[in-house]
Amino acid sequence: MNVEAIGSNLTVNQSGGLDNTSLSQEDFIRLFMAQLNFQDPLEPVDNAEFLAQMAQFTSVEQTRIMNEKMDNLLILGTTEQATGLLGKTVEIQSFGNNQPGVVKAVEYTSNGPSLTIDTGSSEYVKGVTISNVRVITTK
Repeated sequence: MNVEAIGSNLTVNQSGGLDNTSLSQEDFIRLFMAQLNFQDPLEPVDNAEFLAQMAQFTSVEQTRIMNEKMDNLLILGTTEQATGLLGKTVEIQSFGNNQPGVVKAVEYTSNGPSLTIDTGSSEYVKGVTISNVRVITTK
């Protein structure tokens, strides 16, 4: 038996599975209302079950909000960390070895902050992520 996805905003992630992050509270409410509309009138939903489902919907929404706020805190933290590196001497891992340089610029992309490192001899390394920084030296 084929089962179709519920909701119009489902997307497929890179591994071929459904991306469940696009379901919203409205989708849960629609599903809940459909359950109420199509319940058996001779055996209606028990009040305790009804309250348990409402509590689950509330819990899911609160978890979604908390995840969104945690993501914002993570973005803020990496942004602050990247701007704090401006002008500092760092060692970056590049092609298996550590290379010293001075952080000259920070660019903000959809993947997070990207550093531009002056390695001396008029050579700049662009697109360095914070995870590639191995040592920070303040002079």
